Amino acid sequence: MADFLSTRDMGSDIVERLAEGDTSSANVDFIMEKLERALPCMSNDMDVVQNSIKTALSRARGVGEKITGVRREIERAVFQKHLLPLFSVLSMPSVETAMFDRPQRTSFLALRYQKKGREGVAAQLQKDGAEFEEIPWCSDGVSIAQVPIRFPWGAYKSSVKYPNANPSVYESDATRMIPSVLATAHIHGHADVLDMCAALGGISIGLLNALSTHGGHLISNDRDTRRAAGLQNILEVHHARESGAKNTVMNCDAEHLVMRYPEQFDAISCDPSSSGLANLGRDKGPWDISSSERIARCALEQRRLLQGAIHALKVNGRAVYSVETFTVEECERVVSDVLQHFRGAVRALDPMRDISGTGHWDLEPALQLSEKVQDHLCMEHFPALRLSPEIFGGRSRGGFVACIEKTAST
Repeated sequence: MADFLSTRDMGSDIVERLAEGDTSSANVDFIMEKLERALPCMSNDMDVVQNSIKTALSRARGVGEKITGVRREIERAVFQKHLLPLFSVLSMPSVETAMFDRPQRTSFLALRYQKKGREGVAAQLQKDGAEFEEIPWCSDGVSIAQVPIRFPWGAYKSSVKYPNANPSVYESDATRMIPSVLATAHIHGHADVLDMCAALGGISIGLLNALSTHGGHLISNDRDTRRAAGLQNILEVHHARESGAKNTVMNCDAEHLVMRYPEQFDAISCDPSSSGLANLGRDKGPWDISSSERIARCALEQRRLLQGAIHALKVNGRAVYSVETFTVEECERVVSDVLQHFRGAVRALDPMRDISGTGHWDLEPALQLSEKVQDHLCMEHFPALRLSPEIFGGRSRGGFVACIEKTAST
């Protein structure tokens, strides 16, 4: 109780100081001292300090490297609490190095319907002096290894930061290209496809790429009004209309959306909100502190959304479940529960039959990692990809992906 009260009071004091907008050296030092005193409590009881520290740092302005340093310490505390026990079971002690101490590489999804494609983007990268490699599981994926000091980033990073830069590419992450490839691998003609939780369009862009050859209709949905508006802008900037596929952006609750379209879609991407622990040590933008309570809350919603996706699939259609986290509760347990719920009407597909990797992009270890987790949990086996950043030598943030086929009406 004493720890709880002292930590809560620390958080209140920090928030008050930051709310005053005082970024003087003395005030910053005071804030840092309070945060450092709170850190030892975090690995033991993250829930206690979640809201106070999160609120304090979200209001921080002008404290620069000092706040960044504390943030990294907090992220490491989150890793120690939620992920280290699991990775220890998997005999992967160096995952922390891959997550925190390796530079993040940039990957691009070349837009096929812009006619430039991967070959055109690769030629431009070579001209600009960048070292890059193709991503084997995505015919349009390019990963940049090293770039010269004066590299024209604005010409490539056409995403939220640079929305009007180059409509021939979309900044992504190598593992974020997998869901759209798996979801559409069985499609050879006109298809109706749904991106349930589209956010700012990374998977939607990949789905449009896949539909560009045969045509089809993609519904990209996000329940957040501002994200939906940003999604609309992103797809317009990237000239999605030239893809040969029709695209509709919707702004509604995904669970209600799928109830309106029973057995209507050939493929569905289910990429719901998660604890986001795959982004530890990587994301330089807004961030969150994950607690046990939040992980459980995310898992409950993820389970409901994936069940809804199964109902909205046509027979022989596919739902691809992907999350940017590594917690067992949000990965293997969610998929296992849904497979049990629809036993006899669904099956988990081996992703290796539709995608492949070579060298340091080999996906076989990711399949084996999920098998080890399922053994540890004593659950019935199903194929899935646990994409740890250590597998790819820090070349990707990673995450979790599973592909489910509907075999009978639900």
